[in-house]
Amino acid sequence: MQLFQSHQRDERRRRVLAEDALDAAAIAKVATPPRARKPDAYTEAARIANQRRISDLVPKSYWTISVLFMAGLTAIAGLTAAHLYLPELSAWGAKDGVAALDLGERGSLASWLSSLLLGLAGLASLLIYSVRRHKLDDYRGHYRWWLVAAMAWLVMSVDATAGIHDLFRAVMTRFSGYSAPANGQIWWIGCWGLLLAATVVRLLLDMRACRIALFMILLALGSWSTSLAIQFAGARLPGIPTVLVVGTLKLFGHLLLLLGVTLYARHVILHAQGLLPTRDQKPRKERAKKDAKTAPSSAPQIAKIDGPHSSGPSGDKRTDHSTGSAVAATPHSHLAAATFVNSTSDDDASDFEEMDSEDRNRKLSKADRKRLRKQKSAERGW
Repeated sequence: MQLFQSHQRDERRRRVLAEDALDAAAIAKVATPPRARKPDAYTEAARIANQRRISDLVPKSYWTISVLFMAGLTAIAGLTAAHLYLPELSAWGAKDGVAALDLGERGSLASWLSSLLLGLAGLASLLIYSVRRHKLDDYRGHYRWWLVAAMAWLVMSVDATAGIHDLFRAVMTRFSGYSAPANGQIWWIGCWGLLLAATVVRLLLDMRACRIALFMILLALGSWSTSLAIQFAGARLPGIPTVLVVGTLKLFGHLLLLLGVTLYARHVILHAQGLLPTRDQKPRKERAKKDAKTAPSSAPQIAKIDGPHSSGPSGDKRTDHSTGSAVAATPHSHLAAATFVNSTSDDDASDFEEMDSEDRNRKLSKADRKRLRKQKSAERGW
């Protein structure tokens, strides 16, 4: 018994000590003053809620898009002018330094600008993909083609500076043992052309809602095709180097591609936000003109319909006119109106006669009045 009693006392002692420790910790926590808050290192504008979204970077105004397009045209015109005066510039300095202005050299400013334009087109395509995949009526998943297009533009961006198409041509010539025409360039033109054609056709079908963007993409394809045709056909313009024409057309095609993708990205974002008018909606001016045309033409139609309905006895012309103006114009409505007016007039006359007879016979006895009512009902045939 001693052992069990000591064990119970030990358990009780441990519980008391644990409760005392918890009370001491709570008192220490309350007594401890709060720590001083560290000052903020940034203002409220640096918060995530106040930062711009990626879709906000797409220009919404046509004026802004036009300014950016003119800036790209100015850059292309500057590189074209620098290539024209390349011999004079090379006389001032070393040839290696002037090579950065050559449109046909790899690693020049022209290749960097091509890579920049194609890379921006790829990013814009990724933005279109991120918004288009939430469209409700795209049951077949056509939005995935914008992801394929973004990969295609990014590959072309890398090829503009690294020249991947030359490596692909050499590999295909080595493994196939067949030297294709145009010094093997047909290998990359054929393979890449088929993939690019399938992608662009699908994109054009998706861009039908924004015709201006579709038109810019078609102009970009035309510019690329013309540059390739001049390059491999060996056509020469009098007094103008072939490299200058080919390089300028390529840069112009890249700029048109970026413009078309940007315009469609703007269209998709505004459509997703409900800021574009639907096809069923009409401008307010057109609706006001239509209402103004239909308003005066409705009055004569009412006069023509209600005119013939004023038929009836000569003594009830006022009643027929008021009834015909209130009742809607339906077949045989004038007959129903005349019947209603005649019945109401008969009932009113009988009521007035009963009232006069009752006034005159107020001095009669109750039995006489009852007999008089029975006589009137017999005369009416009730």
